[in-house]
This record gives sequence, structure tokens and C-alpha cells, in this order.
Amino acid sequence: MRVLVIGGTNFIGPPLVRKLVEDGHEVAVFRRGQSQAELPPGVKRILGDRHRLEDQTDSFRRFGPDIVVDMIAFTEADALSLVVAFRGLARRLVVISSADVYRAYGRFLGTEPGPIEPTPIAEDAPLRSALFPYRNQAQRLDDFFYGYDKMPVDRVVLGESELPGMVLRLPMVHSPGDPYRRLSPYVKRMQDERPAIVLSESLARWKCPRGHVEGVVAGIVLAVVDDQAAGRIYTLPNWSPSPRPTGFAESVKSSDGGARS
Repeated sequence: MRVLVIGGTNFIGPPLVRKLVEDGHEVAVFRRGQSQAELPPGVKRILGDRHRLEDQTDSFRRFGPDIVVDMIAFTEADALSLVVAFRGLARRLVVISSADVYRAYGRFLGTEPGPIEPTPIAEDAPLRSALFPYRNQAQRLDDFFYGYDKMPVDRVVLGESELPGMVLRLPMVHSPGDPYRRLSPYVKRMQDERPAIVLSESLARWKCPRGHVEGVVAGIVLAVVDDQAAGRIYTLPNWSPSPRPTGFAESVKSSDGGARS
């Protein structure tokens, strides 16, 4: 299978590319050329601007992807350009999303009225009513936080009848190379051999989905190879990639909120 990965040179991207190659797929990476990730021999590199996919139409056609995995569709405009670029070319889209689309997350942030919602939250749980959850952190109109929102991305991808897409909502991912260094406060205290890790009460009570990069990558690969994923939304828990499930739909919960086995 030929797989094109958009944004395959940072954080989750390189482990995903390596796993796809290990499993015998032909892989191309679309990148800006600013990151120098170590990728397996034979991986094709297509250089370009994520916001100008149309400039590389000829390169995409020469590679002829069966599946396109978009790791960095952050805005509605990103999703629209993705659909336009690969409609009639690719068989299916796999778009990486986030659990921050849910109303429960908005209530945690204080941007949605109402009490904290009970967990666990299924794929069909209510979404946020307010868009752009991080806009108050933006410094300028062109700031990433100003335009970021996965909700319109998901709507565009799932609403395209001519190019079946699926949305994979990831947990908080941990691994070496995490640009947010989410575990560093804990690891630093362990390295310093402190007797305790002190947390505020609110932080200690916060429960969120978490996953290690190996499990997350294994889930993405299953979404790539299993056509049952088309047209669906999945949240990806931190399940072990070994032993490997027989199919994506058997390994994660489906968008109707029920376990499939």
C-alpha cells in the first residue's frame, strides 16, 4: 500500500513512518524541509508548504497514494485544501484529531457552562459549543492559537462523500521528543531523588486519556490498513500494540460508543 504522511518529521510522525515501512508499505512524507528527522531508506520526500498543497499536485500524482494520513490539519482551511488536493487521487483519508473537541474539555477549561462531565466519554459525546478553545492565548491574528480548532476539521473530513475519511482522536501522547515535555516536571523530581511529587488538588483530580507513542502509532497504522475505519470517528486509548489486534474495528471503540469485539 502507498501511504502519504503529511507532517511526518516531528514527534509522532517519524515513529509512524518507521512502523509503516517496517510493515511493508511504500511511504512518502510531505514536509517543509525544516526538520531533519531520521527516516528509513526508501521513504520519498515531497517538499512544500502545508498551506499550498495544490502546488504539489504533480508530485502527489506521481506517488499515487492509496491512503493519506494528515498529522497537521489544524484549521478548517487545512481540511478543505486536503480534500481538494486528494479528491479523485487517494482512496481514503486518515486525519489526526484531538479529544479537545468534546464539551467535557470545554467545561474543564471553563469555556462551556455546566458541571464537569462524568467519564469515560464516548466518541458520540457532545462537542464544544464554543470554537477556538485557545484563542485567548494568541498574541496576533496569525498566531497558531488564534485559528486552531479540530471541530471544523473533523466536519469537513467526514462530510466529503467523494473521498472517504476517518477521524482519529488521540489522547495526550507521551514519548521521547514530546515538544510539550509533559512529563518533565515529574521526571525532574525523580532524577533529583525528591521524597515526593507535590501536586495541586485540582491537578491531582484531573483525569485525561494518555498514551505512549508506540501504542498510538500502532493504532494509526491499523486505521491506515483497515477500510472499516472509513467514515468513522475513533478515540484512541493507550492499548498495547502486542499482540496485534486483527483489525482496527476490533481494537478500539467505534463512533456509536459501543465496544466492538
